[in-house]
Amino acid sequence: MRKPNSRKQRNLQWRFYRNMRKHRANTLGLEKQVRALKDDVNTLMQATEEQRKKINEIIEERNAWAEFFREYFKVGEEKKAPFIIRVWKEVFAK
Repeated sequence: MRKPNSRKQRNLQWRFYRNMRKHRANTLGLEKQVRALKDDVNTLMQATEEQRKKINEIIEERNAWAEFFREYFKVGEEKKAPFIIRVWKEVFAK
């Protein structure tokens, strides 16, 4: 007996599932970066002088990238930004 789903239907389902997995993995990676940024403030308080310099360098580098992304993805107020840009704005929010 033939399966009720056609090959085309199965392929569509699989493609949707695979894309959602990729999308979820990407957004989870960004969420981890958001958490890392929030934790930076706490670690700065307890860090030694050398560690503090290193952390400050990393934060400055992140801020430079944030500035780059803000310039690169200039979005008008009337139009909603694409999802990935909204997430990046959250990641690099000061």
